[in-house]
Amino acid sequence: MGMDIYGRNPKIKSPRPELDFSGASEAIREVYFEELRKWEEENQGTYFRANLWSWRPIQFLINFVNEKYNLGFDLSNYDNNSGAGLETQEDCDILADKLESMIGKLGLNEETDTLYLQLGMWVVSEGDHGSFKLSDEIQEELNEQYPLGSILESSVITSDGQLVQPAWSTSKSHIQEFVNFLRHCGGFEIW
Repeated sequence: MGMDIYGRNPKIKSPRPELDFSGASEAIREVYFEELRKWEEENQGTYFRANLWSWRPIQFLINFVNEKYNLGFDLSNYDNNSGAGLETQEDCDILADKLESMIGKLGLNEETDTLYLQLGMWVVSEGDHGSFKLSDEIQEELNEQYPLGSILESSVITSDGQLVQPAWSTSKSHIQEFVNFLRHCGGFEIW
């Protein structure tokens, strides 16, 4: 499950690849998906995707810059697939500028490239990836040490020696992909 974000009025440089899947072999499908990936790279404002674990930090940054800079964007329904989004390229450029500025101010390390957003849920980093096997006491301890909205660049060690991280994360490069999408989409809709 995730967010599929479509440009309202992107500048298309070439026709989108098409394929009739009914009789296509696996090899032909692979070629098609490679052509589609290249087409999406060349036509950056057409489509952006993010799973829910990655979208939440991006959405948090959108909310943050909207409030910090008094942009006045209606961000209701950015947390669901109902078609919400910005209407114009001008608004998208404003949001892209503010997000890009925020990325620079975060000073994310290029080597790790990961931004973890603390929203109250933590996961074990080693061995049992995606595990939620932390005691309530450890969760509470972490939530006190790192208030909601804290941004981390790495995992942390709990008082009982577990390596953990906030459940929601994205990469600096994924945020930059969204910024690039914004610069070319002509407005967008979240589905």
